[in-house]
Amino acid sequence: SEFAVKSAKLFLKSWKTFQLCRENYNSVTGEGGGQRYQSWGPLFALILLEEFIDFCPFDGFRVGNLAAAKKNKIENIDIRGNKYTLEADNQGLVLFRDQNKLFEYKGKAVLRDIEVSKKRISFEANVISDAVDFYPSMFKKKSFKVKLDGKKAGKKKGFVRISQGTVKVVLER
Repeated sequence: SEFAVKSAKLFLKSWKTFQLCRENYNSVTGEGGGQRYQSWGPLFALILLEEFIDFCPFDGFRVGNLAAAKKNKIENIDIRGNKYTLEADNQGLVLFRDQNKLFEYKGKAVLRDIEVSKKRISFEANVISDAVDFYPSMFKKKSFKVKLDGKKAGKKKGFVRISQGTVKVVLER
């Protein structure tokens, strides 16, 4: 996370001051140099973006808020034909798909391999804080069944608390 923030700051300093996408950056001063508008320059900012939201072959669809020191909003992220908006800070995260709220959670975590259908959501949660309170918007105010690491954990309404550590979560109506 720290590396991602530093990388984005490197790129944004030159971009905000000169509207230049630099090719190289001085390792001592951080000043941009080299060819202007090289296509790989924005990858510095991409590193930070991918700390919040990403889709990759190994972890599938992934979101997290570990890099958030203050309120962040990332909009218009196209993943698998849907447009996502993510709001994250050091207290939690809210995810929207096509302008509809999918879920939110309070606490620090990374959710990997997220799969969502009308009656089911599943993911692997890596919870960093003591716990995360997860609020699936898709179930509105109806109760839903919970499985944690493949074991039934009863029915919940509104939210489910996920303890610190890594756990596979399945919620369904």
